[in-house]
Amino acid sequence: MFRKWAFALPLMAVATAAVVVPSVIVSTASAAPADTPPACSASTPSVNDLSTALTNVQSALAPTPDPTKLAPAAGDLFNAVLAVQKDGCLPALPSSASTPAPPSAPPAPPSAPAARALADPVPANCLADGVQLLSAALGAVSAGIAAPPSPTAVTSALTTLAAAVTAVNTDSCLPVALPVPSLPVTPPAP
Repeated sequence: MFRKWAFALPLMAVATAAVVVPSVIVSTASAAPADTPPACSASTPSVNDLSTALTNVQSALAPTPDPTKLAPAAGDLFNAVLAVQKDGCLPALPSSASTPAPPSAPPAPPSAPAARALADPVPANCLADGVQLLSAALGAVSAGIAAPPSPTAVTSALTTLAAAVTAVNTDSCLPVALPVPSLPVTPPAP
């Protein structure tokens, strides 16, 4: 009798698993929420990290620009911009590997052009602004690691960075205005 059970029991377990497991997987998959990225807001961690990175760049400049502090702060800034792009808060860089998604519905017939609200980002401008911000961050890294340190290169890199941040703010590419780094003001010579 034991031999019959020893043979039949594993077969019954396999047959039961073959029926139960797929139904559990199907019910679990249908109950799972859709993978929709969270909306970009002022409380999005990557946006907060970007703002913090810009504040750290500003800290590397006070009371006098310090290239040894600027390079890592600018590297953190570069990574923060990439994270904001990954989260969809800034447009990602174009890539040859990406394929456009097929349209989900036929395009609507053309209508009268709507006026753009001031706070709505213009994707083309925001893509260019994001590229300028990445480029400016790399320029600041380059100025920070130059040997020997060049105050002129640091000044130039930070002027470019300030212009890029200002462009992001002007075009309202993010839900919050970013702090614009600036060089400390030196008192006039007597």
